[in-house]
Amino acid sequence: MHLKDFFSRITEKVRSSMAAMLMMVMIPMVVLLALLFQFYLRGQYMKYLETASIQTEYSVLDYDQERVSRAIRDMINFAGEMAVSKGLHSAVEKAEENGAIDLTLFEFLSGYDYPSYVIDVAVVGKDGLIRQYDRMLKSGFHTGRFWDASNEARLSEIYADTTFSIHGMRLLGGIQYPLCRIYPRQEKHPSRDNVKAFQLAVPILSPKYGIDHFPYVLVLSLGGDMFSSFLQDKETPKVKFTERVLTDEDGTILFGLQNSYPGKKVKDLSQERGLVLEDRDLRYFGWKLYTMIDEGKLRSEINRIYGKGMVFYMLLVLAYLAVVVWMIHLIIRPFSKIRSGIAKVREGNYRSRIHIDGKHELWQLAGEYNRMADRLEEKDRQVSENHRIAMQSLERQYEAEREALESQISAHFICNTLGIINYEAMDVGDEKVSLMIKKLSNILRYTFDQKSQEVFLAQEMSWVDQYLYLMKARYGDTFEYRVLVEDTNYDDWPCCKLMLQPFVENSILHGFSKIRKGGMISVTARPEGSVQTVTISDNGCGMDKADASAISAILKSDDRGLLSPGRGIGIRNVVTRLRMFYGEGFSISMKTEEGRGTTFVLKLPLPERYRKAAPDEEDEEEEG
Repeated sequence: MHLKDFFSRITEKVRSSMAAMLMMVMIPMVVLLALLFQFYLRGQYMKYLETASIQTEYSVLDYDQERVSRAIRDMINFAGEMAVSKGLHSAVEKAEENGAIDLTLFEFLSGYDYPSYVIDVAVVGKDGLIRQYDRMLKSGFHTGRFWDASNEARLSEIYADTTFSIHGMRLLGGIQYPLCRIYPRQEKHPSRDNVKAFQLAVPILSPKYGIDHFPYVLVLSLGGDMFSSFLQDKETPKVKFTERVLTDEDGTILFGLQNSYPGKKVKDLSQERGLVLEDRDLRYFGWKLYTMIDEGKLRSEINRIYGKGMVFYMLLVLAYLAVVVWMIHLIIRPFSKIRSGIAKVREGNYRSRIHIDGKHELWQLAGEYNRMADRLEEKDRQVSENHRIAMQSLERQYEAEREALESQISAHFICNTLGIINYEAMDVGDEKVSLMIKKLSNILRYTFDQKSQEVFLAQEMSWVDQYLYLMKARYGDTFEYRVLVEDTNYDDWPCCKLMLQPFVENSILHGFSKIRKGGMISVTARPEGSVQTVTISDNGCGMDKADASAISAILKSDDRGLLSPGRGIGIRNVVTRLRMFYGEGFSISMKTEEGRGTTFVLKLPLPERYRKAAPDEEDEEEEG
């Protein structure tokens, strides 16, 4: 029972406290997201590290392939250069003639500059060993040397195999010297158990026989550790998951860091231990360089690294949760005070204020509440004043409507009178006067029509054409004019009434004020995508810098403070109307130059109310 009451109090606390609700929601959510993110990250991290590690091994394998091939090439080149040495053959012949008492060949062999991996060098004839130089013993006697009675028979085999190969090459069409034979089986040094070597045999070139006969063979015993640097890891990792071996063309391991590897098949070894193989061909003897990758060890090492990262990650999550709890407390505290202040206002205490304890946004909100309360009385006074002004505006609106009605009555009287005068002119045959009266009557009817302040572009262009006709009649040869709508499909484009008149009037009154003949006014309308472009241009005197600056300010903004008295009033009014009519898509630009004229370009989009109605109209057309 007590436990039930405890949980009931906890539940009620959570429901009534925003801080508790936030913590109950955010903490499990953060933990869940953290676990999901780590689960995803683990897979990606494992995949990345495994791929990166294997790709790195492949790159190192490519690099070692070049190095091993270069080392074998250098080994062959050294053996070939030594075998063709003039001093070597003469020293061999003296040793054959004088026997063991002649040390010329030994002195030649011991005085030669060898690479570090050469352990022993021997000269072999058809009767066996002639002379050898063991670089590890550095003496001229045979005792304890690499080749002794226990393995000298091996030299005879090498000699026979090398000369037999030369004979076979001759039968196949000639010999390209040097002809090297490699014997990768490692021989153990008789007096040094830890030293093993393999043999490289090269026939000695004789000036006497040329390349048709090789009576002597040079045998170099090379330490197997010459490949150790290529088979070792370039860095020493905590967990070694790759190994490299050298194999012959059949995949038999010749050299490896493990003593048990030579003689085994590399594929058998990989299957036995579950290794991934990658090989590179070397350029000599059909040898290959293999890298063996233990993916199990690689994954174990990655898991170990990941486990350490997880510990650090969870510590970060716990620290984040602690910060979240602290931030929730800071957020809820000002909420409580604001709620208390609002409760007092609800009770009618309008003079209640919230005590500010901080500077962040919530306390700023409390401060705004205090300032709002301070302005309530002022707002009441402003409401009363605005009501009075609104009543006055309404009265003026009624008065304006009455005046508009009177002007409409006057317009009808004027237009009817002009119609009577037009008939009188037609009776006397004065067609020019009749046409001018007719156009003037159309202009007045279009201008005084209060029912429609929104017209179409075709109507506005027609009105401008009639207006320019009458102004042309007034100013005579001062200017010519051209009114052109390039695409009749846009004739029903909505526009403001009398929107072009201020620009045309500006060209006539100001642009042609200093000329008597040759003026040209052009008014064109053409579609450009989703807008209609209207251009009004003249070749008049243009504007000076002051006028251009004032008009440009009007075109960019509706700020009346930019105008000088009496300057650009008509253009300012029409630009304001156009902005209100078309909205944000409307734009207007001006280009003027003194002595060259002025051009206004208006970009008229489809008004927003027409754009909203367009889909309905399309639907109706489809239904029809």
